[in-house]
Amino acid sequence: MYDIAALEAVLRGVLADVPGDREIVVVAVMPSARNETTNGWAALSEREREVARLVRRGLINRHIATRLGISAHTVNYHLRRIFRKLDLGSRAELAAFSPPE
Repeated sequence: MYDIAALEAVLRGVLADVPGDREIVVVAVMPSARNETTNGWAALSEREREVARLVRRGLINRHIATRLGISAHTVNYHLRRIFRKLDLGSRAELAAFSPPE
């Protein structure tokens, strides 16, 4: 139901850029039924699906940009569109969202 491994990967990616002397607060976000509305994963473009897969693996925008040969700004643009299309509010929700295999 929930992809715990994907959530852990996202957290590892986010925490990798946090200095060791900082306090970390982790908030659990559970996907709701609204994520399954309309077309879901099928509504995403192929590039948006690529970005979403890399977010689920825990990569940060800068690393996704390098891997895909695009700018970090473009990655952010794709993420905003993904969040809007899937009615999600965060990377953690995206990681928990289960796309079709």
